[in-house]
Amino acid sequence: GLTEGQKQEFKTVTLGLWGVTSLPPALGQVSTLLVAMILGPEAAGAIFVADRTTRFVTLALNGINQALAPQISAAFYSGDRAHVQRITSLAALGGSAIALCVLASFWIFGDFILSIFNPAYATPTMRATLVIFGIGATFGTACGPIEVLLQLTGLQHALFKVLVIVNVVGLCVTAVATYYLGSIGAALSIAGTVIAWTAFGVLIARRRIGINPSILGLSLDRIGLVPHALLKGRT
Repeated sequence: GLTEGQKQEFKTVTLGLWGVTSLPPALGQVSTLLVAMILGPEAAGAIFVADRTTRFVTLALNGINQALAPQISAAFYSGDRAHVQRITSLAALGGSAIALCVLASFWIFGDFILSIFNPAYATPTMRATLVIFGIGATFGTACGPIEVLLQLTGLQHALFKVLVIVNVVGLCVTAVATYYLGSIGAALSIAGTVIAWTAFGVLIARRRIGINPSILGLSLDRIGLVPHALLKGRT
């Protein structure tokens, strides 16, 4: 059996992991309901379709994360932070390359993609909405496997706090932007929320464990801006 201290630690860690995995999708649903309340169900349906279609942007990175997680954990706790830096930034690079291709397809074939769900969705406004969502998701992909990295290195609570603060502020901004700017405002605020929390996540990783999982991590490692001793976990 577990000791009382181990049980408490298990509960604490589990709460943080549950929060960072459950909060983003839950707040995504809240955003949809908020938009529906302001713009009505028809507009909310189009925005919902655009938002869910955007998940194709992050599909490659999500798949890479499944294979990357054991490597991150093993390398980090064995002290090989240089390897963690390299594989996370390479994942960001590979995921971003595919994300940009998907984003380009949204720009070129956006009307056709939206018309598959409903011909009424194929409008210039909804096409712009789809592209804006795609830009936000592409930025998040360029930040690399930030969720996995922070969870596996014991920083899930720091990420949880960022998610709560950024998303609460984001919901308030979404309400105002949607009211005044309609679908475009909703897309800008929701995409901005994704950009904000992933950027803050990268900052946490850089400051707390000396790893930049974004595509910039490759250049920082290459040109020596990240101290080699820090990457190796030595002071």
